Amino acid sequence: MQRLLAFFLVFLLPIGASAQSVRLLLDAEATHWMETMAAPLAQTANIEPSDLHFRLVIDDSINAFVTSSREIYVNTGLILRAKSPDQVIGVLAHELAHLKAQHHFRMARNIDRGRLPVILAAVAGIGAMAAGAPAAGHAILVGSQAKRTSDLLAHSRGHETEADRIALKLLNENNYSAQGLINFFKELRGDRLLYYHTPPEYLQTHPLSERRMANLQSHVDQAESQMTNLQPLSPEALKTFRRLQTKIRALVQKPVKTLRTHTKGTSENDKMAKAIAKALQGKTHDSLKLADQLVAAHPNDPFYNELLGLILLDAGQSERSVQYFERTLKLNPNLTLVRLEYADALLAAGMPEKALPQLKRLKLDEPSWPGVRYKLGVAFGQVGKLGESHLELAEEAWLKKDHTDMKLHITAAKKYIPSPSGETKVRLDDLQSRLDDTSNWKRR
Repeated sequence: MQRLLAFFLVFLLPIGASAQSVRLLLDAEATHWMETMAAPLAQTANIEPSDLHFRLVIDDSINAFVTSSREIYVNTGLILRAKSPDQVIGVLAHELAHLKAQHHFRMARNIDRGRLPVILAAVAGIGAMAAGAPAAGHAILVGSQAKRTSDLLAHSRGHETEADRIALKLLNENNYSAQGLINFFKELRGDRLLYYHTPPEYLQTHPLSERRMANLQSHVDQAESQMTNLQPLSPEALKTFRRLQTKIRALVQKPVKTLRTHTKGTSENDKMAKAIAKALQGKTHDSLKLADQLVAAHPNDPFYNELLGLILLDAGQSERSVQYFERTLKLNPNLTLVRLEYADALLAAGMPEKALPQLKRLKLDEPSWPGVRYKLGVAFGQVGKLGESHLELAEEAWLKKDHTDMKLHITAAKKYIPSPSGETKVRLDDLQSRLDDTSNWKRR
């Protein structure tokens, strides 16, 4: 099930200027859920919700972090271990609080970049101390590392206190209970350490001291006793969250395990999980049958339509898959990942003219995704615009830091566009300048 795997499971994305990458779970439903939950909190924090980009990291550990480019990374382990949606909403509020307080910029001023390798090496010590094992932490932090790292930890604690205060305010003003956040933090102690950082320039932890937990609980008890519009968790909200957990688990674990769990089940979640597992096993007929049942029962569910479209696309039925992606986008036109899937289906169905406007919009929505530039290059090539094709592929190579391919595509673009003008000339000149700067830097 190559296409389903490609869209759902593997997407290597460099974070900022770092060479480090994370494996992302590209799932439109999960992304939409996080965007929806965070939107009112972001507005209260005077952050434009459309400026936020949520990424789901394939990792069993409980973890979340935010970057200076307003990307919020959440581990699959965090969502799967949460007992209720308000726990994850609390974590999102906490990460938005770090953004509102601009901790990523303030931390940058407190990190001596020349000593960053020392700080990175001492992370285990920070984690041990913050998780309540100071002896283990001090055993790791030795010699000249100890003072610099303890300074960073103290700075982190100051940030956490401020982030707690802001997060609680965001939750209170939106009539969300903050008890979920506290309960989740309690579970973290003695388990995994929730941390946030902006790699590689920044490094941040969420130390959960007894004093901090007591202060949080006291604040919540006092604030919520005065709230008259506190929103209880609705059965529908819990149902939606359980469906999301079921889907994510089916996507990241081995299909045989999913089938073992859901074989005898007849609920919609059981059918969805089995459809995904069968698809990942390459059993397209069985998978299509289950997905068809879900769409027949819920024709206006965008994500069941998306799932059926993906399975059809992988089965080589690209023309039929197009209609389900179109239906999904008609139901919700703001699903960036579905637009990417739709463009891929159009290309597979031999309709590059229709794919181009979709890919151009995607390029504006997600300018850091090299895959979008690649598909644009393919689409332009299929309609015979070879200069534009090589221009997009040169930009893809730049995003992937492949300077050899970048040089080849710049040369080809200039061949097919001998007298560039306007925006095309600006882009070509910019790419050539970047390539020249890189070559000059390597020669030093």
